[in-house]
Amino acid sequence: MIRALALAAILVAPASAYASHTCGGGGGGGSSGSSSSSSSSSSNSGSSWSHTPTSSGTSGSTECVEDNDVVGYRQCTKFGAWGTNLRLPRLFIELGTNVRQFGSRLGSHAGTVSHGAESFSYRMVMPETGGLDTAVTSAMRLGIGLPHGLYAGAEAELGGISAQGGTVEMQAPGAFGTPQLDASTGMYIGLLGIAGLRGTAGRATFGLEAAGGVRTERYRFASTYHNCETTSVIGVSEAVVEARARAELWLNPWITAGVSLGTSVVERNDWLAGAYFGFHTRAFAGGR
Repeated sequence: MIRALALAAILVAPASAYASHTCGGGGGGGSSGSSSSSSSSSSNSGSSWSHTPTSSGTSGSTECVEDNDVVGYRQCTKFGAWGTNLRLPRLFIELGTNVRQFGSRLGSHAGTVSHGAESFSYRMVMPETGGLDTAVTSAMRLGIGLPHGLYAGAEAELGGISAQGGTVEMQAPGAFGTPQLDASTGMYIGLLGIAGLRGTAGRATFGLEAAGGVRTERYRFASTYHNCETTSVIGVSEAVVEARARAELWLNPWITAGVSLGTSVVERNDWLAGAYFGFHTRAFAGGR
């Protein structure tokens, strides 16, 4: 019995001494170890605050240094702060391209071209089914979002007429025959106001809009006659009223990619199709 008690005392004694040392009890050495352990624990915890000492050695100004970019673990910015700047207006700008087809307005037009002292008259001839012109344009839109999913803005288009639906007929020959008159290039210019309504479904946005304004087509004809070359230009302007449907996908909170399809509400065979990228000052156009 005595030997068993002595053996138990020997086993218990070292454990008690070790426990007393790790708890930092008594003496300056234990206190220093506790401070070092606490400092190490604080360093490993991923704290995002650092203190800049002043020249006197005391703690000076405190600045926030972000050390974690995981959403929910950031310390310097509030959750969702990237999309909650309500001081910015809901502006957007869109850049894209359109393909337009419309009835040619040259059917009732006539013109003249001069070569030296001679002047020649010509007129446009359209097919029986009506000539169609095709234009490819670059488009830019600038607008602002309004409450309840509404928006308004302005649109500008500039491009070229790639195909013309009519042909040129010379009226009378000259001293050296008839000039060769060919449609070389054409320019399309459009200025429109827009207003619409859009709604969001997941990452997609769908909208309906109306557009109205004016467009101008300028047709340039190259004329060649007896080693002489010159040009003639016919300009046509007209009103535009269109209805459009649009669909776009949010690539990130500020950028969209979309397509549009529209038709004239006053003219037959007048339609457009386009694609664009949109850039917004407010995350998800302020609609979420």
